[in-house]
Amino acid sequence: MAIPEARQTTNERGQLLTEIYIPTPNETAGLFDWDGTVMDNATPQKAAWHILAERHEIPVTEEQLDSFIGKKTRSCIRILFGQHLPSETVEALYFERLAIYENILAMDPKEIPGCKKVLTAMGATGCKLAIVTSGSLETRNLQIPLLIDRPEKTFHHITGVEHVEKHKPDPEPYLYTMRRLGIAAEMCIAFEDSREGVASAAEAGIGIVFGISSRYMSAEELHAEGAGLTIPDYTGVRITQQ
Repeated sequence: MAIPEARQTTNERGQLLTEIYIPTPNETAGLFDWDGTVMDNATPQKAAWHILAERHEIPVTEEQLDSFIGKKTRSCIRILFGQHLPSETVEALYFERLAIYENILAMDPKEIPGCKKVLTAMGATGCKLAIVTSGSLETRNLQIPLLIDRPEKTFHHITGVEHVEKHKPDPEPYLYTMRRLGIAAEMCIAFEDSREGVASAAEAGIGIVFGISSRYMSAEELHAEGAGLTIPDYTGVRITQQ
């Protein structure tokens, strides 16, 4: 059986071009992290932290906020407000921040450039699509409909933090998703923007692992965790079946 392939070249303007070959409809899967991979939400995430910290008169630096990108919200609350914070206070701050974030995000939701076009092109080949995220149900319900009109029609499955016992960088989120889709690892293509996510996909044996580089994560760091290829966004990505 033919397996997915990807190759990269650079055009005369120096733009990185990536061609992804989808060989077998219904037997190939595209697996996408959400934050920083489909949705470009780092700026509103940081803005929400700024507002929350200001409301509670907690000093916070840009370096701290950069370090929160990709981390679980409740863990960041404890880092910012104190490790010994009562659980009920953590929950109250979690939902306070979520409401702030919702208001900011709804004003101008953004995709990682070119991502929706790639999702559409992959789906048109018969490739099964899934989200594999560490995000909670609350944040998924908020974010996904802002970018995807009919998520249930676009994605064959959405794996969240509540579906697995072990989380990225453990391979369980990807192993679980592949079982749900009925697709073998070598027939999958994963897209991730964090060390933990890339390591999870690579450890699960995913055939092609793309790292999405950014100011928060370099291509070199993503390669070190197991990304076979890296891209800064999806604008130079083309999906083919030939």
